[in-house]
Amino acid sequence: MAAEIVPGLRGLGMNEYEASVYSTLVGLQKATARDVHEASGVPRGRIYEILNDLARRGFIGVEEGSPASYYILDVDVVFDRLKEDYIRSLEETREALKSLSVKPHLSPDSFFILRSGWAIENHISSLFRRVKKSMVILCYNPEFLQRYYTIIKPLER
Repeated sequence: MAAEIVPGLRGLGMNEYEASVYSTLVGLQKATARDVHEASGVPRGRIYEILNDLARRGFIGVEEGSPASYYILDVDVVFDRLKEDYIRSLEETREALKSLSVKPHLSPDSFFILRSGWAIENHISSLFRRVKKSMVILCYNPEFLQRYYTIIKPLER
């Protein structure tokens, strides 16, 4: 039903069937397991397991009856909760990693191999953050100084 949405939902940790069922139910708003099965193409033998798991995780609600109906919970509320949970998890993980890290004493002849643009950017920013007394920058490219001006300027060292 909403095949273009499935990859985004998979990026949030849903598997293919969960993403298909959830996006289908968002389109239907309220439906029985049979309706969701027929619209999503998810195998009938898996549909109840997936719907119940989505309900347990707070994505959808269940209206008891014969047959039971499944309905979509407010997407904004669900995704705001996911975002908060994700940010909290990132912060907790970062703090846990920081408490584990030991800052090695690097000898003057150390060198680094950085294999991506992001790694280079991250390393340069880290170097600027760790400046204690002074830093000498030899630069052959004025674009470098322009690019990092906002980080270098407050240092005044």
